[in-house]
Amino acid sequence: MLDLALALAVLAVALVVVLHTRRPLWSSPVDEARAAVKDFAESGATEATVKIAGKTVTLRAVARGASAVPNPPRGRNVIELRGLPCRVAQDLDAKTDDGNFAKGNVRASIASCAAGGENDPVPVVVVALPS
Repeated sequence: MLDLALALAVLAVALVVVLHTRRPLWSSPVDEARAAVKDFAESGATEATVKIAGKTVTLRAVARGASAVPNPPRGRNVIELRGLPCRVAQDLDAKTDDGNFAKGNVRASIASCAAGGENDPVPVVVVALPS
């Protein structure tokens, strides 16, 4: 009987967390990156650091013309994610854009990367500022 009460209490706490944060209790690194970009854009801050996939990533809001990425996405301002793990950057581009670092709304300062290899983490990934 105690085990059932404990299990129900844990589920209740999990439900409160999910409802309060409006996020799943367990999320993928891509979900973490999307949420970080959304929360950062809504905050009005110009710089912040977050943990994504266990790595510290710096987010910066910059004017399109001041971006470290050549030919950033269209729009007045962009959000730069500095130090995003390669696999997360690839998945973010594939799941939210076109899967190509050189075009679309998610672009990078590099043409490609290899998880655990060269350009991991990605120096700079740029996302068009959500409107």
